[in-house]
Amino acid sequence: LRSLPALHARLDTSVHRNVRPGARGQFRLEQDVLSYLAARKTIYLYHTTEHWAQCKSAGAAVRCGELYLRAYRQRSPQLLYSPERYPRIPAHAVEGDVVIHPSA
Repeated sequence: LRSLPALHARLDTSVHRNVRPGARGQFRLEQDVLSYLAARKTIYLYHTTEHWAQCKSAGAAVRCGELYLRAYRQRSPQLLYSPERYPRIPAHAVEGDVVIHPSA
């Protein structure tokens, strides 16, 4: 695997010079990085059967959080809030699936 600085330098000189003049220092993941690596057959994929969600924007992050918490409810409910686990936090103060950090 190449280091990120080396990949950045290579992308900066080839991708931006040829494809997007004037956009130095900015990379679009799908269009610039992944297509560049795929064209050179240096990209690998990992297939997972576990839960996965793509979070590309601030609005999507909220939905991704909900999906991950729902997955926790199904696969690892011990990670979520329960009145038994956190007796000092009243149940009426917590709504839905919530993870509470132990230091809270």
